[in-house]
Amino acid sequence: MTYKTEWIAEDKQRGIDMDRWFHLDKRHLKGHKMHGLYTGLGAIGHRLDKKNELETRMSNAYDKLKKCK
Repeated sequence: MTYKTEWIAEDKQRGIDMDRWFHLDKRHLKGHKMHGLYTGLGAIGHRLDKKNELETRMSNAYDKLKKCK
């Protein structure tokens, strides 16, 4: 079986997603119980993205309110 060229984009996106989830879950910090491990990120990735989206929207709204004052 050979590696299909159409898999390249999917593999690149998977790598980007895993790296984003790794940092959103704070696994880059030595105090994290799963420090340095990517295990299980695929299962919790969507939850991490939703949490990050909410935090970003809240931060943007707060910044907008600060500018109005």
